[in-house]
Amino acid sequence: RLSQLKESADRQKAADEEALESSKKREAGLASDVERLQQEVAEAAQNLEETKAK
Repeated sequence: RLSQLKESADRQKAADEEALESSKKREAGLASDVERLQQEVAEAAQNLEETKAK
């Protein structure tokens, strides 16, 4: 019985670690998206200013 509990706990720990790793990868991807979008917004704002200046 105790060994079954340990196996179950080990499986849960492995699943938790996998979920955490997946979350970290997703977070890194989202951070990259945010950085890219911020750059696009800055470029669009600059283009708008240049258009207004004409």
